[in-house]
Amino acid sequence: MKKILALFVAVFAVFQFASAAYTNDDLIIETKSGQKVNYSLSTRPVVTFEGTDLVLTGTGVKVLYPVSDVKEITFGTHPTGVSNVKSSDITFVVSGSEITAKGLQKSDKLELYTVDGKVLTTKAVSAEGEATVDISSLNGGIYVVKAGEKSYKILK
Repeated sequence: MKKILALFVAVFAVFQFASAAYTNDDLIIETKSGQKVNYSLSTRPVVTFEGTDLVLTGTGVKVLYPVSDVKEITFGTHPTGVSNVKSSDITFVVSGSEITAKGLQKSDKLELYTVDGKVLTTKAVSAEGEATVDISSLNGGIYVVKAGEKSYKILK
């Protein structure tokens, strides 16, 4: 419980500092496995806790992270370009009603699945190593977005 409270206080303090400075564009969650996910502050993400999960809610999207898997929560700016991309550096960015995977190899694809494994959409990777899927038309429920060998559960 103390760990959850400390994490909450840290997130709140960073949130307050960043919102006052207006210098950063993204909330970045890094997991202990090294995955980084950027959430645009323009979507006004809200961080809360449900049991042992950190819950990030944005415009029409709700993402759950087990607190034990979260390494760091920081603020940063949007990258201006992609350089020296490795296949293990895939990041997901949720902005409004879209999910973008960055750091992909040309042979990768971005796929959106229902919780029972049905493929809803498959997107090709651009020359910049990115692919975007629109989730605005999805009904409420649990979905899985997969890019390369990384996948995330989303709740809409």
